[in-house]
Amino acid sequence: MNKIFFIFSIVLYGFIGGASAATVSLCGKALGDVGIVLVPPDVVELKVQLPDVQISSLVDPTRSTGATLLFFPRGAAVNFDARGGSVAAVETTLFEEGSYGDNRINGLVFAGGSTMGLAATDGVREVLFRKNIDHSTDFDFIPSVPGAVVYDYGGRIFPFNDPTVYPNNAFGMELTKHLSTDTFYMGRTGAGISTTVNKIGVPYWGGQGAAFGEYSWGKLLAVVVLNSSGDIKKNGVSLAPHPTQTGKRSVRGQNTTLSAIITDVKLDRSQLKRLAIMVHTNMAQMIDPFHTPEDGDIHFALSTGNRLVHSDDEFSLQQKAIALMRQAIENSVRAANGY
Repeated sequence: MNKIFFIFSIVLYGFIGGASAATVSLCGKALGDVGIVLVPPDVVELKVQLPDVQISSLVDPTRSTGATLLFFPRGAAVNFDARGGSVAAVETTLFEEGSYGDNRINGLVFAGGSTMGLAATDGVREVLFRKNIDHSTDFDFIPSVPGAVVYDYGGRIFPFNDPTVYPNNAFGMELTKHLSTDTFYMGRTGAGISTTVNKIGVPYWGGQGAAFGEYSWGKLLAVVVLNSSGDIKKNGVSLAPHPTQTGKRSVRGQNTTLSAIITDVKLDRSQLKRLAIMVHTNMAQMIDPFHTPEDGDIHFALSTGNRLVHSDDEFSLQQKAIALMRQAIENSVRAANGY
């Protein structure tokens, strides 16, 4: 019998601090000895059961920006679908059809800070590089860590926010120290700490969300970071916590939805491409409008396992992935806005 796990609980926050005399530089500038915020207040917890996926979400001490790492200890096959007119990502061309390179990766980073936040992928890559280099052959010590970013500067509206910080190399390295094997934090945390939606009307928090499902043929995890110019709707009705207006034009390059579907079913490059296209296309059922010239929308489809799937089950996988992504979008908005 199919099971979908949506286990929520409110968790408190903690700080990871260094020595009192130390200066920690995690977000593009010196941050003193306050460390990082591991789990901000009022974050919602989702339990997942994918052994080959580990998750880390961190934000800076001023709760202005952050990043989320999906780490694959045994690697993952990947493909992607980029539809927005303002995509900012790294390493994606290596996975396109016709590319000579392998489409297996070690991790995937979603980060705030716009293009400056791409530096967080370097930090993750550097940690893996140093671990690999002592027991490598040929060029297999070079890790693959693609990433994509959102423009989150507009959501830094509180007096304690810092308008200039971004996830840098050191922040990416820190992500690798706080990996969880069974928990995804939803709401205003990680890459979604300062993201908003409905910038064509009255913006409200977008955050990051996820949904997990287990089926007879395998498991699925849907992940999303919402920073869209469009509104979020369910059955045509806005999920906004307040009445919205439309008609305003969003600012180019300041809107993006980042998303990923991960399965333990074995899928090749072409199957992953089709899965990415189907899921990304159907996200328009909830994000309206979607893929505008001002949005940097990009979706990743990933396979971590060797479970074989029949053609009928592959169609079921695609349909379940579409449904799970819709649930992840709703979870993100509800967690970020506290309802």
